[in-house]
Amino acid sequence: MSDTILSGDFTIFYLAETRQKRVVWTGTATGTRTVNELYSALADLMDNQNQMDDGSVMSAQTPTAYTIGIIDSSDKDPWFIDRITVEHLVGGAITTNGWARVTSSNTGIVRITYTTGTDFITADIGKTVTNATSASTGTLLDFANSGGTKYAWIRPTDSTSGNNWSGTTGTITVTSGSAASVTQATASVTGEALWANIYNTGIATLVANTSQYVYQNGKKLTSYKGTFSWWPDGAFDVLILVKDVGTFIDGGFVTVFAREADTAYAYFISNLSGGGRNPIPLQTGSDLNNGNIGYRVVTGSSGSGTFQVGEIMYAPGGGALSAATKKAIITKVTGTTGSPILEYWKFD
Repeated sequence: MSDTILSGDFTIFYLAETRQKRVVWTGTATGTRTVNELYSALADLMDNQNQMDDGSVMSAQTPTAYTIGIIDSSDKDPWFIDRITVEHLVGGAITTNGWARVTSSNTGIVRITYTTGTDFITADIGKTVTNATSASTGTLLDFANSGGTKYAWIRPTDSTSGNNWSGTTGTITVTSGSAASVTQATASVTGEALWANIYNTGIATLVANTSQYVYQNGKKLTSYKGTFSWWPDGAFDVLILVKDVGTFIDGGFVTVFAREADTAYAYFISNLSGGGRNPIPLQTGSDLNNGNIGYRVVTGSSGSGTFQVGEIMYAPGGGALSAATKKAIITKVTGTTGSPILEYWKFD
């Protein structure tokens, strides 16, 4: 049966549980742990005599560089960690070993794309999946919709060619699962992954609550299964996926931008292909040319009618926009008609 570590922040599933062998974040939505904390807790757990058949989960090359997958030479199946779990880790880099599948010698991990009628659900993770056309089988380890493309990560049943998931069609069924009309769309790909660590905690001088964005390969990074960055405004410490299925993403480069209204902008380009822990020394200060504008939020206490995004609100002006001394563009409306919450951009 699975175990929990670090006060329930992580759940560990074993090979005997439908060949899952995975590390999963089960803590709070905003919680974090250092990679070293995870490594140390896993080492303590796997020292137990009844767990030794699953092999070591992680190894440490330095205090800030770690490996997950196949650690012991006698191990045959790599440990898996999903992308959401990595979003809750700080303080070090993680690379994988043994994820690259080699027919007849290493089972590895494969990734496929798929189309669907009724998609996988979280409860399907950890269950056996089968492609009805190719007869490939394995264990579903994770799935996600990224940029409109649906991906699934699978641990094949074994290293034989029949379980390569190399087909480009075929309905995928989940044993005792919920998915329906899921169809494999591309042949599987495989390879190692690398998450490099970037941080500016303690080294950057930032205006309070400054938003910082990471761009990779021309796209703003967001939470893997969400629409926003997974770190809060201000100083941050996060792991960034820079190599996936054996290929570096944009050569391993990322650009970090500091962007906040009323604040001077800044950016920094970093090559993360070497993994490890990488400082992002951004500095921001008050923008003297834009000291009176910026984003604001106000909550109304009474009212009628409905505010609309894009409308101009102004005061006092005696009812005339041309005479107003304060003007703003509404950017978001929430709350209720009687107590609206308005986010707006102040431009005068």
